[in-house]
This record gives sequence, C-alpha cells and structure tokens, in this order.
Amino acid sequence: MANCRSCRWYKVDVGNPMKGICIQGSYQADEEQAASGVAGSVIPGKLINGSDEACEKYEDKPSRAQRLKEGM
Repeated sequence: MANCRSCRWYKVDVGNPMKGICIQGSYQADEEQAASGVAGSVIPGKLINGSDEACEKYEDKPSRAQRLKEGM
C-alpha cells in the first residue's frame, strides 16, 4: 500500500522532517481569499506522518518533466 510520503500532496515539514503536511485541496481557495492575496501566501494543510497509509485522494508524485510541464 502507498504511504503519504509518496503522494503528490505531501510536503515535508520544515521543523520536523519525520512529519509533513498534506496540502490536498489547499489550492482551491474561495474568491475572497484569491482577491486579497492570502491564498497565495498561506498553504493550509493537515500535519501528518510521512509513513501514514495514503488516503483515497492519493496521487503519485509527478516526474520532474511533468512538474515542469505543469509549471510547479
């Protein structure tokens, strides 16, 4: 079974590399946040362990070529 560390939406926590943040769905800001610029500066997420079992929203991390194509 896949774990959170190999998911597209998992980002390593700055303070503790054993933990991370799941940012799935955080890029879907409402209009008010997008207009104020808050959505671009704050990444909401849920603190998780990288070894946790992946949820139903799991997506494989894209390759470097795919990330460049998507502009990430």
